[in-house]
Amino acid sequence: MVPGSGSRGMVAKFHNILVVRLSAIGDVVNCLPALRLLKREHPEAAITWAAEQPSASLLEGDPDIDEVFVVKRKEWTRGVLKSANLASLGSAFSALRKKKFDIAIDFQGNLRSGVVTFGSGARVRVGFTAGRVKEHSHVFYTKHVFLPKTVMHRVRKNLLLLGALGIEPEVLPAELQVHAGDGRVTERFLKEKQIEDLQVITVHPGVSKFGAFKQWAPERFAQVAGKLAGAKGRAVVITWGPGERALAEEVVELTEGAALLGPEPHGLRELAYLLKQSVLFVGCDTGPLHIAAAVGTPVVAIFGPKDPGIYGPAGEGHVVVRKQVECSPCERRACPDRRCMRLITADEVYNACLSVLG
Repeated sequence: MVPGSGSRGMVAKFHNILVVRLSAIGDVVNCLPALRLLKREHPEAAITWAAEQPSASLLEGDPDIDEVFVVKRKEWTRGVLKSANLASLGSAFSALRKKKFDIAIDFQGNLRSGVVTFGSGARVRVGFTAGRVKEHSHVFYTKHVFLPKTVMHRVRKNLLLLGALGIEPEVLPAELQVHAGDGRVTERFLKEKQIEDLQVITVHPGVSKFGAFKQWAPERFAQVAGKLAGAKGRAVVITWGPGERALAEEVVELTEGAALLGPEPHGLRELAYLLKQSVLFVGCDTGPLHIAAAVGTPVVAIFGPKDPGIYGPAGEGHVVVRKQVECSPCERRACPDRRCMRLITADEVYNACLSVLG
């Protein structure tokens, strides 16, 4: 029996824990410090993580996760009430319930994650209070955690949920681990380009379609990449994800070949391996930025509409470049002006890179 809640939260020994954070990639990475702390406090517990692809692929093989349970997003987006989707979701929830979770922790706080948390059958379900979650997902929880209305990094926000388990919040490194098997494509690329012995700098000009308003101009990325590539002993690689190849090729072309087009990505773990081999990552507020920080690579982050105090790279040694304009940060999803991004110059980003490189 789990003790009741109090000012310090419940203190119990859990044997089977479900972590729910379905997407996006950066948000999944920002849950890793909470995972490390959870495993440290409950070393004997089996931990299952419910995630969507491609986030799930990033978590596979993590030493603190016993199983990654993949939730199929298309069953939600293509009509959750369709008979085939209902049958598939029912089968998924049945598989979750068979694990007999002691507790489920919803780090996402929306309808999809709330339904997964509830459907798991866990007897204790933890999430934030009403007004601090989306789509009324608080109705799926048995224990609610108060979230103060202050500026707080996503990592610290996630740690607050562990307070419901009697765990004092403590920021541990994300420590996203990569293995030799993740680096076959990268090692072949480095050898083919004859840059194995050079300092590799990765520049990622892309952002997700959902976050297109956070895009920085490709010509400015090219200016920074070209200058960085001009130094002896360095190689600049332009990385790209699904649907971003044309943008990456444009940046390479604008550098007149000074930068190299990165290898075709075959998964997030391969990208993580390349970022781990890099001495610097340059990019906007997007998933690869958080992956770079999680593998211990210094980051120069270009921020406009979002607050880096909430969404910036976690850890030490990173530099954020942004403009202090009166409308930033904001919560908009589109903007006809985007001067918070337009006003950031290539020289400012380049100088930030030099400050990190020494």
